[in-house]
Amino acid sequence: MSRSKEAMMIVLDASASMREPLAEITRKVAVGSRFDAAKTAVQSILSQKMLFRKHDEVGIVMYGTEDTENPLNEQGGEYEHVKVLTYLDEASTRVAELMAKAEPATVETKADLLDGIIVALDIMIRRTEKKKYEKRLVVITDAATPINNPADMEVVCSMIKNMEVELQIMYESLFFEEVKEESIQTTALSVKDESMETTSQSVKVENEKMLHSIAQEVSGEVISVTKRIDFLTQGKTKTVSQSTKFRGNLEFGDTLQIPVYVFSKTLEQKMPTLAKESAVADPGVGKVKMDRLYHSQVKPDEEVPPESRIKAYKYGSEMIPFSTADQASLKLATERSLKVLGFIKRELIDQTMFMGSTDAVFGDFTKPRAQEALAAFVRATEAEGKVALARFVWRANAAPKIVVLIPNAYGSLRLNCFWMQVLPFEEDLRQYEFPSLRIPKAQPTKEQQDIADALVDSLTLSGDKQNLHEKAFCPSLQRFYDTVPLRALDPACPLASLPAYVERYVREDKELFSKALPSIEEFNVSFQLKEAVKAKDKKKKFFWSDTNKKTDDSVKEEVTEDATPDEDEEDFDLDDLLGGEDITSVGSMNPISDFEALLSAKQNKVAKAHSAVTGMQDVITTLFSQDAVYHSKALQCLKHFRRRSPEVMNRTSKVRQRQDKIYISAAWSLLVSNEMSLICSKDDPSCDVTPSEAYVFLHGAAVKEEAPVVVDALKIEVEEDDLFADLE
Repeated sequence: MSRSKEAMMIVLDASASMREPLAEITRKVAVGSRFDAAKTAVQSILSQKMLFRKHDEVGIVMYGTEDTENPLNEQGGEYEHVKVLTYLDEASTRVAELMAKAEPATVETKADLLDGIIVALDIMIRRTEKKKYEKRLVVITDAATPINNPADMEVVCSMIKNMEVELQIMYESLFFEEVKEESIQTTALSVKDESMETTSQSVKVENEKMLHSIAQEVSGEVISVTKRIDFLTQGKTKTVSQSTKFRGNLEFGDTLQIPVYVFSKTLEQKMPTLAKESAVADPGVGKVKMDRLYHSQVKPDEEVPPESRIKAYKYGSEMIPFSTADQASLKLATERSLKVLGFIKRELIDQTMFMGSTDAVFGDFTKPRAQEALAAFVRATEAEGKVALARFVWRANAAPKIVVLIPNAYGSLRLNCFWMQVLPFEEDLRQYEFPSLRIPKAQPTKEQQDIADALVDSLTLSGDKQNLHEKAFCPSLQRFYDTVPLRALDPACPLASLPAYVERYVREDKELFSKALPSIEEFNVSFQLKEAVKAKDKKKKFFWSDTNKKTDDSVKEEVTEDATPDEDEEDFDLDDLLGGEDITSVGSMNPISDFEALLSAKQNKVAKAHSAVTGMQDVITTLFSQDAVYHSKALQCLKHFRRRSPEVMNRTSKVRQRQDKIYISAAWSLLVSNEMSLICSKDDPSCDVTPSEAYVFLHGAAVKEEAPVVVDALKIEVEEDDLFADLE
């Protein structure tokens, strides 16, 4: 349902009394003068109009000014010290600039509140006559100046009623409570010599009475300065027109149907989107149009037309195309409906499973019998302690949802309705499979639990702050709403700070936490985090390069009885799960990992070490003797074998035996390019091979002449030497 435009006239007190400080009660910070507070309120209203209701019209009338400028004064010479700042027109930055420059009077002037209201109503009549407008009159005053002609109050009330104007008054009240008001009146009657301050207070009391009388007569609203924050926030909340989400029947089988309306109760308010504008466009609105073009990978210069494009679903590494007809056939054909599936106990519904926003289900407002029938169901469900499960399809061919209808039963003065929440399907759930407190010693003790209970009690909000969250505002949105008006006046203006009345919703209460500090410290002491001492790994790995090293005695002493891990906390080895102990030989698939697994075996260490060395030699020889594609893998194995077993590398004869056969092959060229010769004394001082011998072995031509002698010597040496003497 579309809303008509609103015509708002603001009557602002600009008398000299508005220069006095604002007696703020609800906050402990300085907010400036009364006029500064009034300007902030007006600027907030203008911001709301420009952000959310740009077609609404706003006019501002100031009374108590030093000069006079209004149409009624030009006609009859009356209504002095009333100035029209702006006539009714759409809110703009020009109006905001005029409001920012406005100042109150510097000298005492005749400031008649009723004169300002009459001038504002006259402007509203001329603008809205015979036009469809929603009319509102906002009066901001400190009620500190006397009314010259109280008889005008009847004229004002009559004009407001006839024009159907909504009245809203904000003023600074020093004597808002009736008890204080009566005591002041009694004092004023008993004391003849009253001071100027007492006279001013008496005028203020009389003006407050008059404002309340006017508001009561025309069904208006009066807001004291103690509720100023709530008034300001009205200008920073987007007014959303309520529209039905679903109009249909609440069906109970095929025989019973209740006409209902479904409205949205909660819906997340998003940040406004940024409009794309061109900085180099012609004067005017530089709108930018965004187009998306598709090009083929085969012919990148040619655009793919829409009829040649098709959507596809990814299935593994392949794309399965689906035409528009296929996509339509995938959807479930449904009719819009709200069908009750049954009733269950309320405690069976887990509120943590609710999805999306909250909706409200009311009886059809145009059918009283439907409202009565739904109210009966709501009250019966509430009395039985049950909720209703229903199938909800909000429009034709939409995906059906399973919803729960929670009764909202009030007294006879309130509408009865169901709160509707969407329940998740199995595909929507996220499972958490990790256990919680699975170790008995991780369970909190009774003393620790008592300390935790005391901490919760100490941080419990007091009664006056229990409902603080009910009127919390979004910090991001409020900061955005404050920054945009400032940037409109000054593009170089920094971002606005977070308002104090918004910050208190997202910050902890310092007073509350200071009182709870002992409980927090006690909780911290009771649950101290200690670094766990990890026991030394039992799986000691033995390598050929480590056989001559001695184990450090200090490492052995680290393993104590206290450091022994519990059964539940013992680390598991992935190699054990993958069958690392079953490896008996070096295979050609993963030779390096097999080689390391055999060397680190716990049982039959000598036999498995022998298998590791001989197996690696055979694998290297086999890979080098095959095609060139296997040579890189052979080289990788040789590098690892050379690093891990330097002594065996030099003493083994297989490499030298194969030298003659592979000397002129691509494999030997690969060894030469990577300088993969024997390990000499330069690389390892314990080796008896000189650098020149290693060079001759890899590069020299004399290798062929000396080869038979060297090979025989090596054979004898291998037979006389035990490769595994060190391990024994």
